[in-house]
Amino acid sequence: MASCDQVFEDDVLGAVRFRYLTVRETMEISSKHEGQERVLRMVHAMLAKADPSLNYEQFLSLPDPVAARYVDLLTELVGGFRKRPPSS
Repeated sequence: MASCDQVFEDDVLGAVRFRYLTVRETMEISSKHEGQERVLRMVHAMLAKADPSLNYEQFLSLPDPVAARYVDLLTELVGGFRKRPPSS
């Protein structure tokens, strides 16, 4: 299955380009990070897949309301990755 850019038009951010993470990418991030750090890493990874020039430090340098908008938007579009699934 080919990975292609998804584009969502947001009233505040304009065109938001991202790519879905693979199960492996999600598991890797989830195994290394918890809580807010995990959410931020996942949002950055989705944005960076569509724009490889965006590094994590640049993402963290965004104004808080902008980063929060990306988090809210992508968690709504992709589903609830804010919570860690129960361990088996």
